[in-house]
Amino acid sequence: MNSLFAELKRRKVIKVATAYLIAGWIILQMADVVREPLGMPDWVFQAILSILVVGFLLTIALAWIFDLTPEGIKKTPVAGDDTAERFSAGRKIDFIIIGLLAIALIAYVSKDTLFEEQLVAADPDAVKSIAVLPFVSMSSDEENEYFSDGLSEELLNLLAKINNLKVAGRTSSFYYKGRDIDLREIGSQLNVSHVLEGSVRKSGNRVRITAQLISVADGFHIWSETYDRQLDDIFKIQEEIARAVTSALKVTLLLEEDQALATQQELNPEAHSTYLIARSRQRERGKDNLTQAMHLFESIIADFPDFAPAYSGLSDSILLLSNNHLSITFEEARTKATPLIEKALQLAPLSSDAWTSKGFLDQQIFEESGDSEYLASAEAAYLKAHDLDPNNAQALYWYGILMDATGDYKAAIELYNQSLELDPLARIPRYRLALDYQQAGNFDKAREALAEAVRLYPDFATAKVAIGTLELGLGNFEAAEAILLGVADSPAGRDANVYFSLFSVYSNVGAFQLAMEAIEKVPPSPLKEGVDKLLAAQQANDIDVLLATTDELAASGTSPAQWKILAAQVEYLASDYAASRERLAKSFPGLFVENPEVNLQRVLPATIAAAALIKLGKTEQAGRLLQKAQAIYQTSWPEYQPAGVHYRLAELLAIKGDTDAAMGHLQAAYDQGFRLMWTDFTYPMDANPYFGALLADERFVALVEKIRAHNEKARKKIVAAHEQRDQA
Repeated sequence: MNSLFAELKRRKVIKVATAYLIAGWIILQMADVVREPLGMPDWVFQAILSILVVGFLLTIALAWIFDLTPEGIKKTPVAGDDTAERFSAGRKIDFIIIGLLAIALIAYVSKDTLFEEQLVAADPDAVKSIAVLPFVSMSSDEENEYFSDGLSEELLNLLAKINNLKVAGRTSSFYYKGRDIDLREIGSQLNVSHVLEGSVRKSGNRVRITAQLISVADGFHIWSETYDRQLDDIFKIQEEIARAVTSALKVTLLLEEDQALATQQELNPEAHSTYLIARSRQRERGKDNLTQAMHLFESIIADFPDFAPAYSGLSDSILLLSNNHLSITFEEARTKATPLIEKALQLAPLSSDAWTSKGFLDQQIFEESGDSEYLASAEAAYLKAHDLDPNNAQALYWYGILMDATGDYKAAIELYNQSLELDPLARIPRYRLALDYQQAGNFDKAREALAEAVRLYPDFATAKVAIGTLELGLGNFEAAEAILLGVADSPAGRDANVYFSLFSVYSNVGAFQLAMEAIEKVPPSPLKEGVDKLLAAQQANDIDVLLATTDELAASGTSPAQWKILAAQVEYLASDYAASRERLAKSFPGLFVENPEVNLQRVLPATIAAAALIKLGKTEQAGRLLQKAQAIYQTSWPEYQPAGVHYRLAELLAIKGDTDAAMGHLQAAYDQGFRLMWTDFTYPMDANPYFGALLADERFVALVEKIRAHNEKARKKIVAAHEQRDQA
């Protein structure tokens, strides 16, 4: 053995091996440091290691056979033939080894800082970002489908609580359910570097969950695990998966984030299944789904009174039923939702979802009453929700709607874009973004956003209707009708907005028979019942019938603000100015104080109140209201004023008696494509009572005639097309 070691030493095999190992170690260290900044897949590192191992064996063999001498590389002589040159060559190898050791020491000491600049410059989202795709249910039972979807969403929510991890929103992640799309495309569309996917098989009280974390760059599995447990352990499994993902992605948990993963509120398996179904029903929207969700949340609260998410879920369901379907009066919804939100925040004061629900409640109160106290409260709640969970796309989206209600469209556009960064395939924020682009006069961007929403969701009737109403607002009646009829003939044709929009097209061009046929196709709802009553009153051509009808609607409690404003407007139209003022004073007392509170939610009743006050000789208070209302329009649209805003400003200025300025705004509206004769339900443009003396102005009469001529051409083409279809 000693002779072998001596021979290895003589042939410098040991020195060469030492130098090779040091050089190989340096190469591996450098590769590990630059792997993430350069986006290198894992197989590259493995390939480098394999090459180094093969190279080591080859280098040892060559070192045994050959030697490095001053004359170059020669075959190693047999033992006993050493010379001075051999000592010189050996010293060269010693210096090489010392140099490599120095380089290795420098690389080891500085490996965390050597590439610090590149690491900082790299996009952190691209490294620490993930989408949780819906886990596949391996059972045909519909309830198991809810379970697997719910598990995926709860994992998403757990990971979203981690500040240093970007998590794609639920809508975007679930967009890929049942779709066979390459992971690289998913990563590109959602701007994430990893996806978590898996499968769920539930049988009786046992569940088998397979989860796998995959790099979208190369499709390699970074981590995978199978959990075969009792259903009672479902929350523990979720925690284990979340921890494994953060560990694999090298995300360091803060203390509060670590505690949040370990302190989930738990339910028994049956109640947990009920909760998942309730959440699913609520997301699907629709009156029946929301009603079922409401009852399911109520059953959970009855059995588990300390489960905070059920309280906020129940509150949202009630408010959505009131706001979207008018099946619950707002006062009833407010009375029920308020204590639910208080309880949710009492049980979970750091829940982002609970604060989002608090913002939604206060937002609804603000939109109904115009009370700025609730505007401030809603804004604070949404900011708190976002602070607690920066991945909460829902809070940003609802916050954007709140900004729309205040007229701050720039802020709304920014919030919708932020929401879409987190949930890029969400359809409603994209739809709302398009509406705000339209308000800003950027019609091309509005069309692009709506077209993208329809591309992603071909059955998204609301976006298709919005494309039609955009053309309607620009006076393109034939194009608007064609788009809306296309929606009406599709599976989404039961959408009420389709027929209300067609009613507007036909009314404005004077095709009243077609307008009535469109209204008849609106699905039954409290709003439809009210519209039917108003149309019947209009056809009676009797102001007393119209007064009685609007008074009945205002007293019904269904959408109180909407009907009460309309009733006050009809009372003004009937010259009952005192009754109009009295009704508005009861509904909006803040308009009749010395310093009236006027915001975008109150600007229309403020206009009616000012007109009534002038007729009653109360010009000073009327002047204050008109000044504030005008300021609201001008500050909400500081750079671009849409045609509809120009029209409302013309009303204000005509009430003031400034007919020149009023005509200027009407002309501006016309120049933007405004061709609507019926902007209000109860009277056409040339019978608008707020225009007063302007109605006899030659300029106004001429403008109305141009609008009528344009609309008459459209009417003839539309009616002719209908007659041809009827004959075919």
